[in-house]
Amino acid sequence: MPLITSLIAALLYAVAAWKTARAAQGDALSQRLLLPAALLLHAAALVGETTQGPELLIGVGAAASLHGGGLVTRDTDSPHLLLAATQASYLFAIARNDDAKEPAVKDTLRTTAAAAKRPAEIEVYAADHGWTVPDSPAYDPVEADRAWQRMLALFGTL
Repeated sequence: MPLITSLIAALLYAVAAWKTARAAQGDALSQRLLLPAALLLHAAALVGETTQGPELLIGVGAAASLHGGGLVTRDTDSPHLLLAATQASYLFAIARNDDAKEPAVKDTLRTTAAAAKRPAEIEVYAADHGWTVPDSPAYDPVEADRAWQRMLALFGTL
């Protein structure tokens, strides 16, 4: 699966999980996310049919990664190397156990974002990988809400 398709699919899953959890609580904001989620699903379908590379990211204004993995690799197409090809602002919310396994990732993301002159909020959360997914054994509602609030604040700048 192409990188951008994977990123969009992960975002769709996260938005759907958050929307489901919030809607169950009667949260009006989750209802307003229905159309953007549908548009993202359409975008994911279109992206899945294309072979475009980093140029596809040029119009992206903000991106969030909640307990994402594989963001820094030694490959020439490592996701962190795409930061310089964008005009986006970023949120990298890192799980504490992911950070324990690969502590250099957060530093590489900071260095790469700074070199690309891209705003990036990079933080290790006090929760384990999967903490934002309501049906995950690692789900942490307090830290998940904090991450969602940071993501909404980022997207609110658009």
